[in-house]
Amino acid sequence: MYALTLVNIPFVANIQRTDDAPEVFGATNKVVVLLTAFLCGFGDAGINNIIYTTISAIWYEDTAPAYALMKELSC
Repeated sequence: MYALTLVNIPFVANIQRTDDAPEVFGATNKVVVLLTAFLCGFGDAGINNIIYTTISAIWYEDTAPAYALMKELSC
């Protein structure tokens, strides 16, 4: 996923402002942009779902402190 992001932006984009085209594809590939955006969102949702499920399974008697700590760390 990160490799797809890197090949879809110009190599100097992290150093300076640029209007250059990506060197790998020659132009920004919209399909690759949408794919990487979908994968980032899907991965984030999946990880958050697993974390909340684990919190509710481990601390089933007192989940409020665990959720509060999770929200404090994510902000």
